Amino acid sequence: AGLAVYASMLAESPNDLDVIFARANYFMRAKKYEPAIADFTLLIDQKIDGDDRRYDRAYAYFELKKYAEALADLNGFIADNTGDAKAILRAMGLRFRADVHRAMKKPALARADEKLAKELEDKAFEL
Repeated sequence: AGLAVYASMLAESPNDLDVIFARANYFMRAKKYEPAIADFTLLIDQKIDGDDRRYDRAYAYFELKKYAEALADLNGFIADNTGDAKAILRAMGLRFRADVHRAMKKPALARADEKLAKELEDKAFEL
C-alpha cells in the first residue's frame, strides 16, 4: 500500500525529489535495495548542493555485498566532506568504510579508517 502512495504522487509530479527520497527510504526499510539504489542514483545525479546521498546508496550496496560499489560511494563522500565543519560527516564515512573493509576481510584498512575517524572526532570535540 505504501508504494502506491509514492506512485500516485510521482504520477502527478514525476520530478519531485522529496518524493523520490521518501520512496528510496521506503525501499530501504523494506530491504528492497536495488530500487533504493536506483532512487538514490536519481537524487545523486541531480547534484543538489549540501545533499549527498552517496552514503545512503553505499549502505544499500553494502547490504547487497557489493563492496566495491559501496567503497566507491564512500570514497567520494569522504573526499567531498572537507573542512572542519564537515569533520564529523567525514568520520562517519570513515567508520562505515571500515565496516566495508572488515566485510572484505581487510582488517588493516579497517583499523586505519577507524584511527582516522577517531582523530577527526577527537579534534571536532576538543574543548
